[in-house]
Amino acid sequence: PLGGTLKIHTSLSNTGKIFPERENDYAHGILQRVGKYHLMKDDVKSVGELLTEKEFTQIHERSDWMESPVEELVQTFERLAVFCGRNDVKIADHRFDALVNAMVEQCCKFSDEQLLKSIRMLTHFPPSESLNTRNFVELWSALDDACVERIDRWGTEELLLVCDHWYALNLAKICKCTFQCTKKLGRKLKSLSPTDLVQTMFYVNMCRKPMVDMFNFEVNLFESIDRLSVDEIAVMSMGFFKTETKIRNPQLVDKIFQRVIADIKTVQDISLVNIMKILRYSAKLQHIPHLDDFFQAVTPEIHRLSLLSCLHVALFGTDMQFYNQECLEKVIQRFAGDVKSCRLKEFERLSFVMGLYGFTAKDGSHTKLCQDILAELPNRISEIMKYPRCFPTCLHFLSLCGHQNEELISTVLDPKFYEMAYGKNYTASREILCLDSYARINLKDSYKGQLLSEKFRKTLTKIHTNYIPAKDQRYKLSAADTILLEIKDTCDDLYGQESSHVCHVLSQYERPDVVVTLNRKTMEPVPLKDSFPAHYTGQILSRELLLKDTPEMEDIEVFVVVVGGWNILVRNTNEMTGQLRLKMQQLRLIGLNPVMIPWYTWRKLTQEERPVYVKNLLKQANSPQP
Repeated sequence: PLGGTLKIHTSLSNTGKIFPERENDYAHGILQRVGKYHLMKDDVKSVGELLTEKEFTQIHERSDWMESPVEELVQTFERLAVFCGRNDVKIADHRFDALVNAMVEQCCKFSDEQLLKSIRMLTHFPPSESLNTRNFVELWSALDDACVERIDRWGTEELLLVCDHWYALNLAKICKCTFQCTKKLGRKLKSLSPTDLVQTMFYVNMCRKPMVDMFNFEVNLFESIDRLSVDEIAVMSMGFFKTETKIRNPQLVDKIFQRVIADIKTVQDISLVNIMKILRYSAKLQHIPHLDDFFQAVTPEIHRLSLLSCLHVALFGTDMQFYNQECLEKVIQRFAGDVKSCRLKEFERLSFVMGLYGFTAKDGSHTKLCQDILAELPNRISEIMKYPRCFPTCLHFLSLCGHQNEELISTVLDPKFYEMAYGKNYTASREILCLDSYARINLKDSYKGQLLSEKFRKTLTKIHTNYIPAKDQRYKLSAADTILLEIKDTCDDLYGQESSHVCHVLSQYERPDVVVTLNRKTMEPVPLKDSFPAHYTGQILSRELLLKDTPEMEDIEVFVVVVGGWNILVRNTNEMTGQLRLKMQQLRLIGLNPVMIPWYTWRKLTQEERPVYVKNLLKQANSPQP
């Protein structure tokens, strides 16, 4: 269990923090390197002579500290902190109770400098066991309260400086002072200097929630971005991303793209990752040209980047289904040579990227990577137990690439596993339904493992499939649903309502399709509407199922018209995503004849052209392939 095992490291060393986050340490290091920020400066040298053993004994044996002037209290505490740090004596030691109690009672009378010095000196004691360790919790809480009382009269410089003291103590996330300081700074964001803006964002990031009007960060950043280094822009990017704040100004997104591209040869890994995160979160379709420029610029740098940076390069663009072939090939090559150093989560994300695009590398490195991941998964039991949902998700994405391990699929379809992984939260379990269907369709002739029960398939189908769209429904139709209904109307006009039907042929895919039944020889309609089962049953509507009671079934062709929507086609190409490609393959495997109509083709057609287009499309699909 986590409780009771984490330690607060109250020294300036980074080891043992309660929130050990490399990104925050890196970002703070940027502030230190720039040298223009209001940061805590340690002043151990000002302490003077170290305590002797005799003086140390006198301090902890004295009981009347409550009567001492504040100057003596602070000076004694300062020398004691340095002594304890060098002799590994913790502040929780009961011998310090009298002194700590006096500090707690008197700290509200400290000058600003004495208050900050007391916080600084806490960093010199050895690590405390937890936030609530005796003496430590009483003192930091009292110092926190004393700081909060002074915030109204402190200016920008003092506010940033005190926040940095709490950061050095590793308590910036939890103390009230940091929250109240950023709240006050947030009221004057437009007037902050570029450096004050960056430092304010650093502490907002520490608090992990947008406590101020984040839009004013955008306004100021847009005006001052040319005066900031790419590393400082990375600190700002981290703050936007960690507070889940999208950059709404498209021109600011343009500028960030331009800056990172200009500095791509020298930008450090963590800075690059944080900038990519916020750009991925904020960029829209209008930024695809910049995204393309970025991929071209970063491709020659892939060899020097860390695997984490390479992973984010691969993920960059997935929200818009856009990638660069050469860039992604180089990323795949990096991982293909170093699979054992990757975590389960990296396996999942890499599989997602390859599965999303149905990606193939010219040198076949994608095949090697998929096979290596499948071979490595059985060795990751401890990670799978910790992050069980990553396992089936990874297997699902690999199946989109055409790679599978039947034994592993059987493992995740075992009720014991999916109950452990999902509990009763079946809204997150689409990949289980997809893998079950993959085993039933793609592995039909060889698979001998576990399958979902028909009852459970029906439950998952009801959760994961969209409603069948209708014109008279009360809620607004999506663009893809509108196209689907337009295609259905066109098919009705051509072949009659009894020969065209909207349904989920494959229940693992959320959107339905239009099924048209025609005579193979004459292309005349064949009424089959009554052969379709009820919606949302989880059944796979194979040719065999649909035509089982139909005479002369060999003369009937069952066409499935699939809408190629925005999100299932790779941007700026005619390529299908891995999901759509697998769907078309599975429709063929169950004996149906799928055709795909891209959204952009349909939109260009006039009302008169649409029937001709559909008729020719089905006729072409019915012709024997050379």
